[in-house]
Amino acid sequence: MKATLIALTITIASTLYAEEAKPINPALLYWQAASELPPLGNDQAKELAAVATGKQAFDATKDSDFLKDEVTLRLVRKAADSTAACDWGLPLEDGPATILPHISKIREMASIVIVQAEALFAEGKVKEGIEWLLIAHRMARHAGSGDLLISYLVQEAMETSAIRAAARHCLDWDTQTRHDYAAALKVLPPLHSAQSSFKGERIFIDWVERHIAADGKPDAQLQAAMVSAETNKPGDKASLASLHVTKVAVDTWRDLQNRVDAAFGKPWPQAQPELKALSDEVANNSHLLVRIAFPTTLKVAERGFITATLRTMLDAALQHGAQLDETTAATYRDALEGEPLRLQKGANGTLTLTAAQQHPAGKELSLQFGK
Repeated sequence: MKATLIALTITIASTLYAEEAKPINPALLYWQAASELPPLGNDQAKELAAVATGKQAFDATKDSDFLKDEVTLRLVRKAADSTAACDWGLPLEDGPATILPHISKIREMASIVIVQAEALFAEGKVKEGIEWLLIAHRMARHAGSGDLLISYLVQEAMETSAIRAAARHCLDWDTQTRHDYAAALKVLPPLHSAQSSFKGERIFIDWVERHIAADGKPDAQLQAAMVSAETNKPGDKASLASLHVTKVAVDTWRDLQNRVDAAFGKPWPQAQPELKALSDEVANNSHLLVRIAFPTTLKVAERGFITATLRTMLDAALQHGAQLDETTAATYRDALEGEPLRLQKGANGTLTLTAAQQHPAGKELSLQFGK
């Protein structure tokens, strides 16, 4: 009997331990980490973002101030390493009133993580620095959870910061280190696509439909949302205040949504003209609600192809290091038009890969390696 009780106790304890060992929703851990963040003044926040994005060089004498909260860093690392799905618990049924407080917090924490990597690189701790860069990459994927375009755009911004941080240092790494980092990047979960994120935007159409009467008259919540909508055209505000939402307008909105959704799934040469035509159609639509409520999809779609091109550029440098030459660079192609990348060598030992076409319009799409 005693042996049976002992066996039962061990079984129960093992079961409880197994339950405790289940991976935790990363969002819950990020919120715990955020709760430990010391408040930053405007100047501090700007400086943190500037260092993380490479616009300002890391200064070990003062930028280490961002790294003093070890609890936040520990929890962020635990969140990024979790294999559980990231669910931010967003009340999407609130439509345009849905609040997204996690967006600013995870961006701030990702900046701190990149500064942590910079601090380790400055100390010559390459392996440890790379580990934190990989955490930043995983955080980007968690930020993209939520099926909303804003989540997608934040994901792309965070991923770009991590790519540019690696580019600043990878020419100093030995061949094995570069190749190991490239291999680690390849096994990361894929980034959330613009198409999957755009599907979530349908909640806003559903929300509008729930808040209009049979005669198209908006209720108080919809009325308030329309009046507060951003618009650059004079007279739109007054029109919104008295606007009725017709079934034709909602059906047009849904049709445009479906066509944009389909275009998002295509390569850039096919998606770009379709999205441009759809943007023009929206701008000239007779329904004011459609013109104001529909997002700017062309730039959103381009953003993903830009990030993919930067990733290709980084991969070229990781594979070949400082030995990368013009001929080898041309074997890598951008994710937009599929044209060969061009290489420029700086007098200070830097390398810069550039796409043949400008993206976004009027700006070179390039990635510099070295500092």
